[in-house]
Amino acid sequence: MSIQDDIKTLTEINKEITHLSKQLNKLRKDAKEINGRITAYITAKEQVGVKYEGNAFILDKKTRPISKPKKTKEEGYMQVIEQYGIENPKVFLEELMKAGQVEKEVTKLKIQKIK
Repeated sequence: MSIQDDIKTLTEINKEITHLSKQLNKLRKDAKEINGRITAYITAKEQVGVKYEGNAFILDKKTRPISKPKKTKEEGYMQVIEQYGIENPKVFLEELMKAGQVEKEVTKLKIQKIK
C-alpha cells in the first residue's frame, strides 16, 4: 500500500469514528432518560424493583466518592499540612504535587485541513 492509500483509509476511519461517536452519544442520552423513567416508576410504586422477561430491575442505593474541585482540594491539603506544623505549606504542597507528576514525550500524528 502507498502512503496515499494509508492517508485515504485513515481519513475514512476518522469519519466513521465521528459518526459512530455521535450515534453512541444519542444512545447514551436515550438510555439515561429511560433509566430515569424506570427509576421514577419503581420509586412511585414504593417497590424494591420490577421483573420483566427474566430480568430484574432493582434500585440499588450506594454511596460513591466524588472528586472535589481543585481549589477545595488544595485548601484541604493546606489545612492538613498546617496541622502538622510544616513551614511554608504552599511551597511544600507545590513540591508534593510536582513529585506526583511524570512527564512523558509522545509523538502524535496531527491532521489539519489546508485552506
